[in-house]
Amino acid sequence: MISAIRPIRKQVRTAALVALAVGVLALALAPAAVAAGPIPSSTTLSASPSTGTVGTSVTFTAKVAAAIVGGVIITPSGTVTFTYVNGSSSGSLGTATLGSCLLTACTARLSSNALPPGTSTVTGAYSGDALVASSSNKTTVTMNPPLVIGSSSTVTCNPGAFCETGTVKSSNGSNTMNVLSTPSASKQTVTAKLETGKTLHCPQNEDNQTGALGTFSVNVNDTTKTVTYTGTGNVGRAMFNNYAMHTQFAGCFGSPTPFNGYVGGVYGPAQFVANDGNLYEAQLSNCANNGGALPCFTNQQNADGSDSYIISTPFGDPPKIIG
Repeated sequence: MISAIRPIRKQVRTAALVALAVGVLALALAPAAVAAGPIPSSTTLSASPSTGTVGTSVTFTAKVAAAIVGGVIITPSGTVTFTYVNGSSSGSLGTATLGSCLLTACTARLSSNALPPGTSTVTGAYSGDALVASSSNKTTVTMNPPLVIGSSSTVTCNPGAFCETGTVKSSNGSNTMNVLSTPSASKQTVTAKLETGKTLHCPQNEDNQTGALGTFSVNVNDTTKTVTYTGTGNVGRAMFNNYAMHTQFAGCFGSPTPFNGYVGGVYGPAQFVANDGNLYEAQLSNCANNGGALPCFTNQQNADGSDSYIISTPFGDPPKIIG
């Protein structure tokens, strides 16, 4: 009987010693609560939604768990601070306190609608407490510009981040345009504008009329641009017919500086049109067969029956017009 009791006493004594050690450690470290404790922790971070439009509220959930010491479960306390990096820009989204928890990871939640356009890397950093060490984790969230109902859109984006206007819809509903620029070394402002009732001079026949005249620009020189110009209904059909008839060139492109394009079906310097904003005008060449010279376009037929010209422009490209 005595021999049976001894193992039980040994187990009780071991558990008591572990509990005593943890308690002594807590008392020893309590006066220095600002310092993170020695017990490792792990943080997981999630975002909902992970993709949205600028201004969308995103909820960040950080879960913090501490390592188990000698069979004793440690409950972490403290705060989680949420920050973001977008290109070369960064900022704080706020701080949330861990909720009470038992036998599970402790959770801190924060909602914010302050993320800028583009893809941001968000970090949730747990502060640690007297017993538990700090830890952190990251997730990414992408904020897209919204569809702009109207004639124009202007967006300013952070250095080192992609920048786009969002889709601009023309006032008559026949065209949309989106301008996407590659990252710049400085802040960049991207503008897209659609106007109905205006056309460029090249060419003027019915098959090549593409609806609203689009103007797009970026205020920095160290970036390329991709412009998606889409026509719906009769405009979309005319755009595709134009491409089907002339697979080497389509659309009409204008620039205040000289460039090479198709004039009268012949590739060469754009025609100067002095009475229309001092523009050089020519049709765009197809990127697939022009040897990589920019600007150029690719054609895309969409599932909804619309047609798109996807225009690629080079570094240092000045404001352009497509029609």
